[in-house]
Amino acid sequence: MAKAGRPKADVTKEKIVSIRMKPEDYDKLKEYAYSSEMTVTEVVQKGVSLILDGNKADGEQRRRSPSPSGSEAEILDGK
Repeated sequence: MAKAGRPKADVTKEKIVSIRMKPEDYDKLKEYAYSSEMTVTEVVQKGVSLILDGNKADGEQRRRSPSPSGSEAEILDGK
């Protein structure tokens, strides 16, 4: 007997990202998503893709590295 339910996607999205933002920024995000007929998730994913693809085009690469205090700090490598 076959399994019931939704078929598996070709590309699985296993990672969950949670962020904090100002209420006014969230309202703008929701309004943009609504007016673009997209979900908030789709808008954020598109924005991340644009930033990451733009950095590759500029020859810059971002990485996260532990700072001396033990928390993570963002480092921008040119070239």
